[in-house]
Amino acid sequence: MIAAKPKNAYVLLKRYMLRTARIIMEREKARAIVTGEIISEHASQTIDNLTVIDDAVSGITILRPVVGYDKMEIFKKLLRIDKRLYEITNKSIEPCRDLTTIKPTTKAKIDSIREDEELLGIDDDVLRRLVDDAMVIEF
Repeated sequence: MIAAKPKNAYVLLKRYMLRTARIIMEREKARAIVTGEIISEHASQTIDNLTVIDDAVSGITILRPVVGYDKMEIFKKLLRIDKRLYEITNKSIEPCRDLTTIKPTTKAKIDSIREDEELLGIDDDVLRRLVDDAMVIEF
């Protein structure tokens, strides 16, 4: 059984997402990663946690164009821009509600996060294999 701390789950997930994005970024010869994070909308999006999350891909430019908006402002803009993408985004939130029993950290400690990553054993080689095996779905 893996003994990673449940309170670190969201920060760990975002660190792995950024590492995966970095692999794709490098393959596509992109120059930055763009996210849709909003400051303090979720526990993982506090300044403290974003700093720990960014550490996973140090040296990579991360752009957060909607960081200062609130969620409803973003949904209104998205609905005006692309109704289908709005519907996809809105549905993608539902599975996250199943994880609400976890009391997430809002001030992750880098040492604790790295310790959990060691326990999980998911390194860049594992992520590269997952990217290699992934299928691109276009709408």
